[in-house]
Amino acid sequence: MKKILFALSSPLIRNNGIVTFIRETTAILRAEGHQIDFITDAEGEIDLRSYFDNYFRDSSSHNYQSMIKDGIPDVVEIPEMSNRIQELYSSISRAINYDIIISNDAQCTNALYHSGKCVHYVHTAGLLPGKDYSFLNDSYIQFERYVMYKAKYVAVQSDNVAKLIGGSYNFITLGLTLENIDQYLKQSSDSSNGILFVGEGTKRKGADKYETVLGHLKGVTAKLMVTGTLEVDFKSLENVDMQTFASSDHSQKAEFIRGCQLQYFPSKGEVMPYGVLEALLSIPVIVDEGYAWHTNVTELGAIPTNDFTVEPTIRNMLRDNVYDPHLIIDYFKNSKQQWINFLK
Repeated sequence: MKKILFALSSPLIRNNGIVTFIRETTAILRAEGHQIDFITDAEGEIDLRSYFDNYFRDSSSHNYQSMIKDGIPDVVEIPEMSNRIQELYSSISRAINYDIIISNDAQCTNALYHSGKCVHYVHTAGLLPGKDYSFLNDSYIQFERYVMYKAKYVAVQSDNVAKLIGGSYNFITLGLTLENIDQYLKQSSDSSNGILFVGEGTKRKGADKYETVLGHLKGVTAKLMVTGTLEVDFKSLENVDMQTFASSDHSQKAEFIRGCQLQYFPSKGEVMPYGVLEALLSIPVIVDEGYAWHTNVTELGAIPTNDFTVEPTIRNMLRDNVYDPHLIIDYFKNSKQQWINFLK
């Protein structure tokens, strides 16, 4: 039995990819007998509270200057750690003697790598080459790469992610997991109608491109599974079925996905989004080949398109909706075993 601390950058009650990663990984590791604790910089936790009751938030901690030489952090000046982070680090040092700390947040990793047991789990799309990501500035990306050199390991969701990130980090592959695969698999009783969109209704997530494409496909229902901000309101579309699901509504979410014909996911900023991986268990998925991350899921069966090919590809797939999910099923099975083997 291992004692494991997950340090993360998202409220545990939010239904996003990071929380799905924590929830699904925790379920598998606890089933193997491991002890799992959590700490987050997000305030107001009401779900999954475990060993720690003190959370930290330090907005000033992002004020630093970085220098990059040949893609490798040379000098990174970081202000003195805030009292909260110092208390966090010292309290962890005095508390349970964790066997491993898994962090998806650069500030957490920077505070905790001194233990020699910190694994930095990459969720940051800005670390991948491709088009600009407005939600991450260059200095933040440089800082994250800096802490990746400090961490004991840099965990990635697949070997392809490691290739895209590049650099001489100590990579290990710990894939994304899903405890109940079967509930996502198509059933004979499922009806299929509409094109799925998953994520925040923002331009970064490609909601505007989705709205434009669906507007050209007359009579097709927009099946929206929105997880946050509605920057794009989808009001120009005639047939809309919009649903939101709590983090505990696994079966309802799976049923909604199975009821779609396919998914169109034109997001700019991803690494390996759960919204795509879950959908791939049920239906064909189309992604935008203009962003580097798409190769992480096209190797699992997603179909790459561009602005010129997306609409004819969707029309063809609506007519001939034959799909085999064996690649993503194998991925999830292999990912589970990777985690089990790593923590032996």
